[in-house]
Amino acid sequence: MSNDTKASRVHQLVNAGDYPGMSEAFDAHMGAACWVDPAYRPDAATWAAAWKAAVAAERERLCAAIKAADDKASENDYMLDSDDCIRVIRGTWNPNA
Repeated sequence: MSNDTKASRVHQLVNAGDYPGMSEAFDAHMGAACWVDPAYRPDAATWAAAWKAAVAAERERLCAAIKAADDKASENDYMLDSDDCIRVIRGTWNPNA
């Protein structure tokens, strides 16, 4: 897509926000025409809101998992480091290791 199209400008605005890559994900789901065809406007708004809510929910889930693991580790006077946090996210952290 050329950088001077309406769709390209919308892509740039969407990707400059808190959710980079959202416009490409939306394209994969709905097709590139959704950015310029007014008939898609309600779907685009609904999908974008759902995407943002899913991202926020996943972020909260990951934070809660790290917090729970850190609380468990602190029982043994241990504080998680960044590698431990990665293991928590991957589901491979073992508080007894």
